[in-house]
Amino acid sequence: RFKAAFGMTLQEFLIQTRLTQSVQYLKQGKSVAEAAALSGYFDALHFSKVFKKQFGTAPGRYRKQLHP
Repeated sequence: RFKAAFGMTLQEFLIQTRLTQSVQYLKQGKSVAEAAALSGYFDALHFSKVFKKQFGTAPGRYRKQLHP
C-alpha cells in the first residue's frame, strides 16, 4: 500500500528522509560523522556510501563545497 500511495517503498522513503536531513546537518557545519549519527546512521562509512549513491558526491566533499 505504501508504494502505491507514495511511489516508493517504505525503506526508500526512510533513506530519502534521512539523507535530506543529513544535508541540513552538513549545511549547519556538522561533521560527516555527526550528520550521519544525527540522521540515524550508526556507521559513517555506510552513510557515506548511501550519500554518494544518492547525490553523486561524498558527504565530506559536499560539506567542503558549502564551507570552504
